[in-house]
Amino acid sequence: MKIKKIEQLKSAREMFFPKRYRAVIMPEASQQANEGTAIIWEDFAKFSEGSETSPTPAEVNDQMGLIPSQYTQMPGWGGAGIHQSGGSAYIGFIKSPYGEDTGFITTPPADLSGNSGTYTIRFRARSVLTEGDELLISNFDPESSTPYISSTAIVITNEWTEYTVEMNQGIEKSRLQFCTLYGGWIFDDLSVTSEGVPAPSELDILSYKGTEMTVRWNAVEGAEGYVYNLFYPNNMSGGDLYLKKEEKTTDNTLTVTGLDPDIRYQLNVATVVGEKQSAYSQTFDITPILATPEPIRPTDYDGSAFTASWQPVENADRYVLNVYSYIDGGTRDEQVVPFIENREVTATSFQVTGIDRNTIYYFTVQAKNDNGDISDVSAATQILPLLDAPVAKPATGVKANSFVANWTPVTYANTYQVNVYREHTATADEVYDWPMPGAMSSRQMPRSTLLRAFRAHSSSEPSPEHLTGIFRWPPLLTEVSA
Repeated sequence: MKIKKIEQLKSAREMFFPKRYRAVIMPEASQQANEGTAIIWEDFAKFSEGSETSPTPAEVNDQMGLIPSQYTQMPGWGGAGIHQSGGSAYIGFIKSPYGEDTGFITTPPADLSGNSGTYTIRFRARSVLTEGDELLISNFDPESSTPYISSTAIVITNEWTEYTVEMNQGIEKSRLQFCTLYGGWIFDDLSVTSEGVPAPSELDILSYKGTEMTVRWNAVEGAEGYVYNLFYPNNMSGGDLYLKKEEKTTDNTLTVTGLDPDIRYQLNVATVVGEKQSAYSQTFDITPILATPEPIRPTDYDGSAFTASWQPVENADRYVLNVYSYIDGGTRDEQVVPFIENREVTATSFQVTGIDRNTIYYFTVQAKNDNGDISDVSAATQILPLLDAPVAKPATGVKANSFVANWTPVTYANTYQVNVYREHTATADEVYDWPMPGAMSSRQMPRSTLLRAFRAHSSSEPSPEHLTGIFRWPPLLTEVSA
């Protein structure tokens, strides 16, 4: 089964492109640029003003985030906070909705889909900070509503250094964006070529049994082995927790045991050729190969039994049913009291008998096949009776300052919600003062008319409303035991 590729979890800084304005998209860069070897290249020779120690005060980019084509060898560059610095580009700071932020520079769109989307970036750079800086390089799709595709980070020093970075997931109109975390930096002599060791780009989940998975990725030509990571997000403190980290394998089919069924794992993989390792692939979400059943709320509850049922799941051979309550009749997050545990049934329904009418029950279900593959657990369905609406009856014991409200009893109801209204028919919009203690006064009253009288409750599930009368204006609400 093919699975959806998901974006990696990103820091706020790595999401910088969507939070800033977008540069004007210029024509795609030529595949034959720089004597036919580089897809994107720039030497910033036309950034002739200023110097490394004294960049020009004015930014080269305009307010739309476009660098005019007379300043670059290839049209379509963009960004913010970009200055000339004597034959190189200085990227400083900008004002943003988040305060002062580091600037960024963006390449023209170019076709980086060759070589299975793997490409190599070469450039020279240095940080103006003595301690150096971290440089984020992101690949994004300018025509997508969710432009981020992938990113990587390297450390740059305070000295001029040549850097080579291999990335993947290139598309036909990729743009690359460069941004530091902390301070200004100087950028020069960029080239992007369609070369490098490709990473696997597709993943099939062959089996998922809750505690065991088998996956297969596309074999890369010339690969001598692979390195993979199996991990999941650390929701408490951020980052990732690893079940397998930088594990090696020579096969493109992988079986891993010891999984926690309650955790959604993610996997990425890199190719190894000799002593060279590719960049890691995109992150794949490890999901069950069977869909999750959809429970159907029971309609036959009679206090002693009910039918648990659910929609059928394609390729499921059986279903795993659990019925339970909570200790002392409590609600969610209390200690679970099992009633039926892991009952396997071949049908899409099961008659549950012998329940206590004073206990609230829940059921969940999973799909399973003959190979042992199992789905996620369905949403829990609460078992409660379907209540009829009470019917209001004439009041009795009517006195100057009190009366007795009456209604028909409802089977299984244990409380009733009673709303008492003062009837009034407005002939035009008017201000009405409600004289009861604690009520708000001088409220503008529209002409719409409706009275809601009684509602029956069984634990947390109300019945449909019983509607009577012609007008509601602030209700006096109370609950009465059944």
